[in-house]
Amino acid sequence: MLLRIILCSVVFLLPFFVPDSLAKVVSCEGFVKTKIPDIDLSKVQAKLFTNHGNLKYETECNAQNGHFLIPIYNKGHYVIKVSGPTGWIFSEPNSRAVEIADDGTGCSNDIIVELVGFEIVGEVLNEGGVKLSLGLYTTEKDGGVLVAKTETDGRGHYKFNAKPGVYVISTMTDAGQCVARGTVSVEVTNGPVKVQPDITLAGHNVRVVVVDEWGNKMTGEEGKAAVVETLVELHSDGQIDFQHLPVNVPRPQAKNTGDDVWTYTVETRTGTALFACLPSARYTFSAAALLRRKDGTQRIGVKFERKTIQLGANAVELTLSVAIFRLFGTVLDPLGRPLVGDRVSILLDGVARPAKGTTASNVGTFELDGVSGGKHRIGASKEHYEIGQAVVDVSTKLDGLIELRTERIAFCGTVSPMASADLSIEVAQLKNNDGGQMGTNAPAVIIKPERNGHFCRMLSPGKYTARVISPTAYTPKQQLVDLTEKPLVGVKFTQFLGKIAGWIECIGTCDGISVELSSHGGGHSPAFVTNIKPNESDGTFQFAEISPSIYKVRVVSSENVWWDSIEQTVHLVEKDVDGVHFVQKGFKMDIQSTHPAKMEYAPIVQHKKPSTDSVQQLKMVHLVSGLNTLFFPMPSSPTEKSAAKGKRQNHRTPPQPFKFALSSCHDFEIVVADGDGKAAENTFNGQQKDDNNSGKFTMPGTKRVELVAKATRLPIRIELDGDSTGRGELNLVDMKLTCDGCSSEEAKLSPISDSINGTVRTFVFRLEQQKVGTKFVATAHSALHLFIPETIAIKFNGDCQEEPIVFRAHLGKFIEGHVRPAISEVSVTAKRRKTTGGGKGTDLRTQTDADGKFRFGPVWDEQDFELMLEKDGFEFKPYTPTADDGPSHRQLRSPFVFSATKLSQLIVRFVDTDLKTPLSDVLVSVSGSSSSSDFRSNTVTDPTGTLNIVGLAPGTYFIRPILKEYKFTANSFSAQIAEGQTEEIVLEAKRYAYSIYGKVSTISSKMLPSPIYVEALSEQCENHLEDDVVDSSTNEFRVRGLKPSCRYKVFLKAESGEQIKAFPPLFNVQTGNEDKRDVHFVVFPNELPAATVVGELELPANATIGGGVSSSSSSTFRVLLKDRATGKIIQEQNVPGTVFFFTLPAYKKHYAIEIGRSEAKKLKIEPISEEFFADSPFTFIRLIPRPQQRSVDVEVHKANYLGLALILLITLAFLNQTKTKILVEFLMERARKFIRPKNNRQSTQQQIGLSAELERRRKAKKQ
Repeated sequence: MLLRIILCSVVFLLPFFVPDSLAKVVSCEGFVKTKIPDIDLSKVQAKLFTNHGNLKYETECNAQNGHFLIPIYNKGHYVIKVSGPTGWIFSEPNSRAVEIADDGTGCSNDIIVELVGFEIVGEVLNEGGVKLSLGLYTTEKDGGVLVAKTETDGRGHYKFNAKPGVYVISTMTDAGQCVARGTVSVEVTNGPVKVQPDITLAGHNVRVVVVDEWGNKMTGEEGKAAVVETLVELHSDGQIDFQHLPVNVPRPQAKNTGDDVWTYTVETRTGTALFACLPSARYTFSAAALLRRKDGTQRIGVKFERKTIQLGANAVELTLSVAIFRLFGTVLDPLGRPLVGDRVSILLDGVARPAKGTTASNVGTFELDGVSGGKHRIGASKEHYEIGQAVVDVSTKLDGLIELRTERIAFCGTVSPMASADLSIEVAQLKNNDGGQMGTNAPAVIIKPERNGHFCRMLSPGKYTARVISPTAYTPKQQLVDLTEKPLVGVKFTQFLGKIAGWIECIGTCDGISVELSSHGGGHSPAFVTNIKPNESDGTFQFAEISPSIYKVRVVSSENVWWDSIEQTVHLVEKDVDGVHFVQKGFKMDIQSTHPAKMEYAPIVQHKKPSTDSVQQLKMVHLVSGLNTLFFPMPSSPTEKSAAKGKRQNHRTPPQPFKFALSSCHDFEIVVADGDGKAAENTFNGQQKDDNNSGKFTMPGTKRVELVAKATRLPIRIELDGDSTGRGELNLVDMKLTCDGCSSEEAKLSPISDSINGTVRTFVFRLEQQKVGTKFVATAHSALHLFIPETIAIKFNGDCQEEPIVFRAHLGKFIEGHVRPAISEVSVTAKRRKTTGGGKGTDLRTQTDADGKFRFGPVWDEQDFELMLEKDGFEFKPYTPTADDGPSHRQLRSPFVFSATKLSQLIVRFVDTDLKTPLSDVLVSVSGSSSSSDFRSNTVTDPTGTLNIVGLAPGTYFIRPILKEYKFTANSFSAQIAEGQTEEIVLEAKRYAYSIYGKVSTISSKMLPSPIYVEALSEQCENHLEDDVVDSSTNEFRVRGLKPSCRYKVFLKAESGEQIKAFPPLFNVQTGNEDKRDVHFVVFPNELPAATVVGELELPANATIGGGVSSSSSSTFRVLLKDRATGKIIQEQNVPGTVFFFTLPAYKKHYAIEIGRSEAKKLKIEPISEEFFADSPFTFIRLIPRPQQRSVDVEVHKANYLGLALILLITLAFLNQTKTKILVEFLMERARKFIRPKNNRQSTQQQIGLSAELERRRKAKKQ
């Protein structure tokens, strides 16, 4: 009883602590836009639907701009949909799902829907009950593009959707018939179109399909053939008129072949050719195709069978199959290149094809025509070549050209004279094809020459060596045979050995100089070097016993010796070679530089008096990055030449010192490496260093000079334009060079020099080479100038700047203006109309001073800017001078002088007509236009019911208030706002509907399910239905729009439409001329409690189990809970007494209760079990065992067991309060059934019937 009282108190006292919910209105607005001119958009409606499909609100769009506004008062899910008259087409989607959240968000962005076009409808007269494919195309001058396609409905009706424009209607290419005259023209303007006259059909189509050997359409193979070019020909005994064809159907190419026989050709790459709109007649069709690879090369040619048909009154699809083929191929030389030259004979199955069917060109390609399908052997023949054959399975699947490769080529020559009949030639293959060390990896080939010495043998492509096997010596002893590209013929083996001789002329002695003889093919013959003695007159050399061949003679010396030529080619054929001559011209020196530079050098004069030609000896060279070589011709003493050999006396020349200087943007570290290895003064390890871009070297003596750049000087110039005054202005400019990504200490660089020359100021910066790859930014600054460009980004690559970095400085202009009358702190923004003079498109901003004046600058041109002035409560526009302005009349004509107008204020108060109280939550749409701008505002009034808009420009404004449950005297109101005027308007609205306020709560610890819908239905007032969604944060609701003097049934529903169990189940509310409040619901929890099984062991009246105070464990019995399917023990208890219970792990399962063997003092119980199915929160099990009496028992009073059971129940109730509440509610409900009056039963039945009726009506609305 106590629990019941507490529960009822909670239910009935809870409404008194629930606050009222706050009503908020959300405005959803948007536009229906269109590019179609002269269209009345007021015919378009915007509608608001619930997520169940019920219409909540509808409104028409503005006729001019398509604007619409929809108020939403209830939170939840909605759909806003735009629709128009029949035949109007809108962009997809033409609806938007909207979710209004608890905080009123969900409709912040405009809903934009576009009216894109209209329907085109028409009829085909002689369709014949067969659906016809039609296409809507642009006109021929617009490219004949397919816009839309459709099918007739079997009764000849068709429909298209299209934008305004001019179109043509034609049959699609897959149709069997044609439209008479080919196409029908139609124009769409500002509404749906009915095509007149109706379409009629004429002519039939013949579709020709070319197929391969397996019946597949010839459209190309994925990954192999990219193109299948097919020419399909129609042969007719008369001329056919193809002037009126459907759109995008190709017109066949006509050709008169004589005797009034016409041939019409259609090219296709899809395997299908369409001959459209043919009259009934007899026609013959043929086709030929060329298959190409993706790279454009030909694969195979195909000719198809020839067929003749008689075209009647139906369309025909004709199939042409493959008949014969044309093959393409190429003949390749040993290197895989096309074999060109003399004509090559092509063989088909071993038989040379006649010239009519075979074409072989001088580029190595051939064609074979008229080849049947199946396997064939293709070969070729040519003199001195042995060409392999190819076995080809001829079909349309043949991929690529047929390649015939050269397998062996000829090695031919003569041996003269023939020393004996046993003479032979041994040919051995080289291991390395580059002519290196000889050796064989295959058995040598022995060639026996003919009696006349001629020999010829076919060998595999490669490199070989050939030698004559004979007691008599032949030359060459060994011949290189190169068969890698072409045959080798005309080789001669003779009995001749020769010599190669010559001399060397050196400056000084020729110590350390040698001569090398090598074979032209890379093989080395035995060579020797003659050492020239200082006092001997000849520097001759000679190579003897040399086989005839081509040789290279090379002089070998140190790298700083300069020769007229270092190598000569010598042909030793039938006689000795003499007169090979090498002359030393002087010495040379290498200069390795990291960067380009200009170098000037001159010899150092040793005597005291300067030489008269010392200036003339100064030379200049431009060094490049990398290795540079300087040549020094050295004069020698007079010589005596030999008339016989041309030999001369060589004299040693003393070393000559030189000095040099470098001119470059780089600072170099100079390292001079001498060749004598002697360490001079200020040197280290024979290397002399200089860091002042100057140094010395000796010739001969110095081997190498190294120049390493350490830094680069970067000059940046500022040049003044013609309008500048000169040096005084240059003192006002400055240059800043910053390093991107450097540390703060290294970020800003200072110039190392700064100079002014005329109208140019130059800043020089020094960049370390370690900064290569770093980005620097140069920026010029001045208070009077503008620069082109403003900044220059420099990525330092370590090289000199090829083009000078120049900033051009121009005197800027200033924008000066003011506001009349003077107003301070006006925000002035100068927006660029265009970008000129290299300036960026950034805006300039400032404020007016106390006198209303402002100034911008420097700028390129004042006319490039458009000024915008802003300050709350004011409007600014260009000032128009009047005669009253006096002498300053002309100055005030400046475009930078503005007049200020104090804006007006609009105050609108909304009140209830009867109560004269302020109306809150009124959605107010204010729109209008002034001379300078358009104005639009959507605002919801606060509890004061007042709308206050400050800063309106003078003009006419329209006010449209919307408030559910209220009706204003007019849908919209206008207000005329004058300059500086405050306009106050009071608008009254009469209330015609009312609301129900309430809250939903629960007795469960869990949160309420979301969403919960509150519905109010009045059968009395034409089944009027209104609903709301419970606020998930406050659990409050407000059902709006209830009619007065109606009786409503208010109840809760889930999103699925099912009624939610609550207390009370529903409210009967009688509305009057006021809102109804305190309509509160308590939702019962819908989750099931844990399943529990309670059991009892029923014993005979005279049998007891358990004992008194001194009872032992033997006075209890063991109870097991098992899973019946697996037999697994889930729980077990040792229970004193006869009552036990278990909490089950899950519903909808089969369980078993088992009692183990137990013995009391007077009673023995055998094991028993009972099965049950858990499908409810409580299950009761009664077990009746068959006890056996024992001889000695002590009787225990029943009160002991009742006491234990009572203690157990109280403990369980305390530990499981939630289940106890549910059990108490269950018992209370059972009690109500006995004490509730009969009329309450009838009310419950009516409630159930009402719920069914509401569900039926909801479904009817959706339909």
